[in-house]
Amino acid sequence: MSLALLPQLESEAEFDALLRQTELWRPAIEAICVEHGLSTNKLRAFDTGSAVIWEVGQSQVIKLMPPFWAQDCANEIKVLAQLKQHPELPVPSLVAQGQLEGWPYFIMSRLPGRFCSEIWPDLDSVQQQAIMRQLGHTLNALHQVPITGLAHIAVDWPEFVQTQLEGFVSQQARFGVADEIVAQLYEALQRQAPSIGLASRQCLLHCEVMPEHILLTEINGQWQITGLIDFGDPMVGLPDYEFGAVCLFFTALQPELRREFLLAYGYAPADLGPELAQRLCAAALLHRFGSVPLGLKKLKTIGLDPKQKHVFLDTFFSL
Repeated sequence: MSLALLPQLESEAEFDALLRQTELWRPAIEAICVEHGLSTNKLRAFDTGSAVIWEVGQSQVIKLMPPFWAQDCANEIKVLAQLKQHPELPVPSLVAQGQLEGWPYFIMSRLPGRFCSEIWPDLDSVQQQAIMRQLGHTLNALHQVPITGLAHIAVDWPEFVQTQLEGFVSQQARFGVADEIVAQLYEALQRQAPSIGLASRQCLLHCEVMPEHILLTEINGQWQITGLIDFGDPMVGLPDYEFGAVCLFFTALQPELRREFLLAYGYAPADLGPELAQRLCAAALLHRFGSVPLGLKKLKTIGLDPKQKHVFLDTFFSL
């Protein structure tokens, strides 16, 4: 009887405790390589991400997930298969998929570049604006991808908005957000939720557009987006829902970056005003993974009082 290559886990907490123990996963990654005829000579574990992710040489990546994330893995596989028909997008190509001892995995192409999170803080304003324009074009192209065949990640949008609105206060309480701050944000959210719930257009959403999920390559002295990765939590929904992460992670106290991004995405100059800013703020507050704690942490980092009226809106969304 052969020894098991993978642990038997019952919870995400158990998985998280083992995730960075690199050598624990090597035998399983090597077995996957052998199964698919890949070399095991140049394997390297990534130290970021919520799944077991290994680089196979310079051309491919293996993503391995625990059995209780089987549906998440299936969702990402289906999205990558859909995106394979759109080579204009800088996204990984699906190469193969399978299961090992009940753990689902897939193999995808390795895109060139360095994580934007490593580079962004050192870029000057001109370079940052150029990247925001590229990001606007990239997300516009992503949102044009037909959603036929993506019913598995579609939601009833009005129902989703209503559910998020009803659970907002209790969600922030679980995060430990002060009641005074929650009350301010909830008031703003209530004003915008009805219009957000009446989505006239729905599209494929990445849902976590952040520096860790963007790859940059320096070409002729200019940084270019060469990868948008990690489609582990996709949705079909309102385009505005995508932009909360962009505003929070990239544009604190920099409305010029928000404008460059939104204009490149396709908004008209006349659209860039208080109404759009309030709608984007509300869409961010509705995010299922909770944007408020992240925003409050950033506010404290840059020396702003989170209890100041409208500070969340003004810092991350004003135009």
